[in-house]
Amino acid sequence: MEQDLERVCCNFCGEDKPSLFLTENGFHLQRCTRCGLLYVNPRPGPDNPRLSHSHEYNEYIERYSRHSEMFVDEARRRLAQVMNWKEGGKLLDIGCAAGIFLDCARQKGWEVYGVEPDSRVAEYAINQLKLDVAICNFLKNQLPDNEFDAVTAHNIISHVPDPALFFREVMRVLKPGGIFIMHTGNGAELSSKEQGESLGERWVTPDHLYHFSENLLRKYLERAGFTIEQVQKIHIVDFLFSEENLATFKGSRMKSVLKTTVVKVPGLRKLSCALARLSVWAFTGSRLSKLALVARK
Repeated sequence: MEQDLERVCCNFCGEDKPSLFLTENGFHLQRCTRCGLLYVNPRPGPDNPRLSHSHEYNEYIERYSRHSEMFVDEARRRLAQVMNWKEGGKLLDIGCAAGIFLDCARQKGWEVYGVEPDSRVAEYAINQLKLDVAICNFLKNQLPDNEFDAVTAHNIISHVPDPALFFREVMRVLKPGGIFIMHTGNGAELSSKEQGESLGERWVTPDHLYHFSENLLRKYLERAGFTIEQVQKIHIVDFLFSEENLATFKGSRMKSVLKTTVVKVPGLRKLSCALARLSVWAFTGSRLSKLALVARK
């Protein structure tokens, strides 16, 4: 396996003096001693199938068919966030998966386009939803300059081999004044792997090549030329107790039964979420969150 690995420097600052943060699945997640970025090093090469975050997409399609309304509700919430900044126009969703978000946007009058590297899930968007989706890597798609009014990337950036190039490409394809909205975690703000794991953080090494902090993402975007409009922190407890996450949870039988019960009793879900949020805030504050960033070209 060593022959298939590549050693990389810190993508943000270029430093090559990392310290070991954790080892998982035979791979090292390192912390840059200069800027704090967490990254897998050494890591699988760009064509290695272990870098694909879509190895369970067949199951994803099956889960969608069973819980479609949950996925649609989440897509509508994300679209509402976009429409707080842009009422319509041409929209690109990077890593669009089965196209559920794009379908919701199309129904609201957007001209939509998607990029998805995994053919298995992209074919659902193309054949079932009749969406304009390119089966390719966003960084290799050669989209025109100044093409889109809005670009979205939901939980994609941790899988991208070159985040700095990714942000530059998003800037290039956006129209002047266009909006970029992204979601990811802030695992790089944690002081230890145990701190995150005790609260439900999933490192998913080497599938997740990077873990960021809010400060680093701000700097990445500003370096690419963006103006930061808004940063929201969605506490990890709210994400873990979301109806979609609970209903599609994979784990032990006991945990699955417990979480299914919580899903079916909305009041119990709200109470459990509130109690968990209070206990977690006491230990980590906002250091374990899902980040939602809005930036303008």
